Amino acid sequence: MRSGYYRKFEHGLPAVADVWQYKPDAALITRINVPKGQRQQGIGTDLLKEILADADREGMTLHIEVQASDGPSRKQLRQWYMKYGFVSSDVFKYFLIRTPQPPA
Repeated sequence: MRSGYYRKFEHGLPAVADVWQYKPDAALITRINVPKGQRQQGIGTDLLKEILADADREGMTLHIEVQASDGPSRKQLRQWYMKYGFVSSDVFKYFLIRTPQPPA
């Protein structure tokens, strides 16, 4: 699984997503960050979908600790990730987990 996903813009900072594969079949999404001026255009969703496609193809379980920074609230972020198949972790309060999905 790749460790970095990017979207470059003509001006300003790129949108980035970082993934740490810590086991042969599991990875942690460590961040998805879209610059403020580029938000609400589907860029974060595109990055997440790219990560999900790679994870599904490789049979990788994904984990993410949902943390709000300067954008949506933690609750909004949890709801967003859950739209893409993430579920609450039984172990850690703010972690979500997504198992590999079969091809559509």
